[in-house]
Amino acid sequence: DRSNKAYFDQITLTEAKAIHTNNGRKPITFELADGSKITLEPQSELRYGNEFGDKKREVFLIGEAFFEVKKDSQRPFLIYTGKLVTKVIGTSFRIKAYEQDNNISVSVRTGKVTVYRQDGKLGNKQSLSTEIVLIPNQKAVFEKEENLLIKTLVDLPVSLNDSPKNTILAFEETKISEVFNRLESIYGIKIGFDKEVFSKCSVTAHFNNENLYQKLDIICEIVRAKYEVIDGEIMIFGNGCQ
Repeated sequence: DRSNKAYFDQITLTEAKAIHTNNGRKPITFELADGSKITLEPQSELRYGNEFGDKKREVFLIGEAFFEVKKDSQRPFLIYTGKLVTKVIGTSFRIKAYEQDNNISVSVRTGKVTVYRQDGKLGNKQSLSTEIVLIPNQKAVFEKEENLLIKTLVDLPVSLNDSPKNTILAFEETKISEVFNRLESIYGIKIGFDKEVFSKCSVTAHFNNENLYQKLDIICEIVRAKYEVIDGEIMIFGNGCQ
């Protein structure tokens, strides 16, 4: 699959090009003209035209990078990775788009990110379906061979508040609705469940260093339920409690 390379080489917006290449073993961090910070992972490359930061903010990525984009509502920041385009105003997120991989992923740390597929020439925007909007702890995955764009969750959701105290939780015969509301507020991820079915369920549990999925495993075991990640949200299924 050479789609990344084909789109990467389209950056002929001007004759001049800026190229950042990381052939080392450690990430490198640099700042663009607009104040955005990029952490480029090993075996990765970022390229853009010399009018970047003037009238537009467009970059091309092969490999992996973490972006901390300076907010500018008048000039959206666009990242091209093969057929996938990531559009932001100002936020932080990670893109993984190595040529040898079967998919491209966009994981959001803060803010809001829009992801869509591009077909044809640069600037001819065409989406697989509707645009996918991602919020913190959500991830978009584009499967190259199947041409599928999927919204899911990052591998390890983190607390939206960096304080470790937010991961220390103690529930004593707490209604399940309050438990899920607390998790939603910590991770910013919607948890859907049938309130009537689970109305009699309560949870007694103490959490410290467990990640979100480990917490959900324990909670679901207590109330005899199961959970699935669907379209970037968590859905709880079960018969409730007696």
